[in-house]
Amino acid sequence: METVEAMMVSEGRGVKLLDLTAPPDLNQARVNKCLIALVNRKIVQGTVLYRWQGTP
Repeated sequence: METVEAMMVSEGRGVKLLDLTAPPDLNQARVNKCLIALVNRKIVQGTVLYRWQGTP
């Protein structure tokens, strides 16, 4: 939840994938799965640098 909040407060600058990982609980594979789900729902935009879009 803290990583999603970091995206929301980044003021449009975006957040890098590596900034969202926090081992051991949030490894890169788990973060990727969550980001893919958010991108598919069009809540987050990006491939390398992710930006919060909000709910459609």
